[in-house]
Amino acid sequence: MTEGRVLVVQLARLGDLVQTWPLLRRLRHQGPGRHLDLLADNGLKALQTLGPGVDQVWGMDLTELGPLAQRDLSGAYDRVHALADVCRGRNYEAIYNLNFSRVSLLLAYLAGGRSGDTSR
Repeated sequence: MTEGRVLVVQLARLGDLVQTWPLLRRLRHQGPGRHLDLLADNGLKALQTLGPGVDQVWGMDLTELGPLAQRDLSGAYDRVHALADVCRGRNYEAIYNLNFSRVSLLLAYLAGGRSGDTSR
């Protein structure tokens, strides 16, 4: 796959994001014409400027999502679903979900990645 859109979902901690950088470099090297996006925790978005180049960094506020789920599960689901709708609208060829939390699994599933989707 040399063209198209790819999303990498890395919603874990600082060290996990840094350990994602070799994958991002490899994906960029394998497909210099592809559009490469990263979804990370909002608190770590700024760190990605030190890592390999991606076309867009999406953020998700995980510190707010947990408490929201405790008091309003439907509202938390709606928030994840809204982000997944945006992702689905970008027509990603592949979604690489590097976490196996309920949130990242749900998001990757709802975003509807096709070939290369590791969330299914």
